[in-house]
Amino acid sequence: MSTGAIGIYGVIATLLLMGLRVPIAVALGSVSIIGIIWMLDLRAGLGIISSVPFNFIGNWALTAVPMFLLMGFICTTTGMTNGLFNAMRIFLQNCRGDWR
Repeated sequence: MSTGAIGIYGVIATLLLMGLRVPIAVALGSVSIIGIIWMLDLRAGLGIISSVPFNFIGNWALTAVPMFLLMGFICTTTGMTNGLFNAMRIFLQNCRGDWR
């Protein structure tokens, strides 16, 4: 079977699972695992499945966004942002310019 036909069957299976109210992550994950095993053999498919999540999580460039969100959450809940905005208002009150 060609890879294009496998892809079409995968899209149909994903839409069918989503129509059956299966969570999207489970539908996409199960269809992709079955597609990889179908296109390759079982041993190669399981090797790919075991290495891809580790390589994705081990990418340090992707840690900047969650840390930025965590920093914003901590600053907001501790009230640090109110103090920073008040301090900048005091420092910048004599600067000329208008945003209106």
